[in-house]
Amino acid sequence: MKYSPYAAAAVVIFALAAAPPAAASDQLEPQIRRVQNRTRLAPGNAPAMGGFETLNFRAASACSPCHSANGSENSSGPNSQNPPVMNDQWSGSIMAYGAEDPFWQAKVQSEVLRAPQHRALIEKKCSPCHTPMAATEASYAGENVLLFEDGFLEEDHPLHAAAMEAISCTLCHRINQGEDFGTEDGFSGGYTIDEVDEPVDRPLYGPYDNTFNQPMQASVGMLNQFGDQINDPALCASCHNLKTPFLDADGVPAGDGFPEQMPYSEWQQSDFARADEIVGCQQCHMPIDDQGSIASRPGWLEERDRASHTFTSVNTETLSLLAAEAVASGDNPAALLESIEAGREMLQLAGALEATDPTIDSGGLQFTVHVANLTGHKLPTAFPSRRVYLHTVVSDDDDTIVFESGAMTPDGFIVGVDDDPGPFEYHHDTITAADEVQVYEAILGTTDDDPTCTLLRASQYLKDNRLLPTGFDLAAAPEDVLPVGDCLDDLNFGDDGDDVTYRIAGLTGGHYEVSIELRHQAISYPYVSDLVEFSDDPIVWRFLDLYERVQPGSELIAELSFEIGD
Repeated sequence: MKYSPYAAAAVVIFALAAAPPAAASDQLEPQIRRVQNRTRLAPGNAPAMGGFETLNFRAASACSPCHSANGSENSSGPNSQNPPVMNDQWSGSIMAYGAEDPFWQAKVQSEVLRAPQHRALIEKKCSPCHTPMAATEASYAGENVLLFEDGFLEEDHPLHAAAMEAISCTLCHRINQGEDFGTEDGFSGGYTIDEVDEPVDRPLYGPYDNTFNQPMQASVGMLNQFGDQINDPALCASCHNLKTPFLDADGVPAGDGFPEQMPYSEWQQSDFARADEIVGCQQCHMPIDDQGSIASRPGWLEERDRASHTFTSVNTETLSLLAAEAVASGDNPAALLESIEAGREMLQLAGALEATDPTIDSGGLQFTVHVANLTGHKLPTAFPSRRVYLHTVVSDDDDTIVFESGAMTPDGFIVGVDDDPGPFEYHHDTITAADEVQVYEAILGTTDDDPTCTLLRASQYLKDNRLLPTGFDLAAAPEDVLPVGDCLDDLNFGDDGDDVTYRIAGLTGGHYEVSIELRHQAISYPYVSDLVEFSDDPIVWRFLDLYERVQPGSELIAELSFEIGD
């Protein structure tokens, strides 16, 4: 059975306006964990949070008058002709929605429901990177760092607005370059924000050393200062190198160092980090857009290189769910749809395919596919729900499919993959049957060596055959980023990619067409299935309902087709 091509997410999203609700919604009202006092920023009606101010932070709306196109309407001089748009770009990005992310909320809640005695541990671990401004203020004040039930995500919590703005301007630009920066202590949400006694003294770090302080200090109470760290990939590693605690089978804490995601450490092992001009997180996810003013006021500011603040993410599935929710709430999803398209464009730069040695004889046909990782980290990287797989189809002269490996059903199930549900699909050097699928993924393992999707039980990886970045040295790389499993026995798997040979027997024709796709799935089927147990919980149900409505499937990275035979 063939399920391709996949429908564009935008078509699915806008169809939701007329779609019937999921069956579960007849019994359960969704608890949408998102702030209600949205304002609008042109262009694209990108959403931005309402205003708030704490001792250490201010809302993005305070930055908008000088750092958005909308805020430039009343300015004069050359800057009004080429206005800054940093705030507009951010407000439609995955960073702005880090606290509203329905999959993240459902995953955290499921972890709490499985180990309610460790609720404080779980929510305190997750909050510094998804609700960082609220978590910082609560920590400095000696208050509880909680998310649900009297936590930040409740609308009446005093830090709710700060929490829901997620990873915002004054969070990233206030991280200092202290002794922990770029170290193990500075990772896993261990960033440091300079504590101040008076708000007017708050430092705000930027990439330029010739700054003009008075307007920012007068308008938002921030002191703009030069900080090398703003362009350092280690800044991103503050949250994107993450180690988590884990429990044994009896629910007893058994460790605190499971490498849940390590993109920064993976990048450090790549040629991207060793180039004469390094290519790090910012160069790919925040590239220099153009030259222009970085602020609309004062009007005489000189033009400078302007980095994009779109924070391009390949997690188009979550962005699609958020866009669907925006439509259902009567909001304009334009900014989110732009982020989805940007993510798709980035994905198509992430990998490549090449076919070699196609042959056909009376015994069948054979060909080898070379899969290349073009990124500076593993492919896929970050949260272990992500996987990349090969979808391979062989058709005869009548366009009849005679072989297919890696077909995906609309609900995200990959036909033939053992972990949908089950143990997990092993790494393949050679594929000979339709129920063998090459899946590049990281499989969590418990202290009892069982596969799991529960982070609080994850103490190891049972499989990690994710594609390595170029330059990755197995002999020199630290243990917490090494591949795991039978890919290590595959001589065709390494830092130059992976070769997969297909041998398909029992074909009697003399001519066939082969099409191959390399596809990315950010929210894999096992992680969705794992949440069904808690579908009666409104937070989990919100995600499951959105996922059922949108059915985001997977996204294309690369494709090729060729013919074999006469």
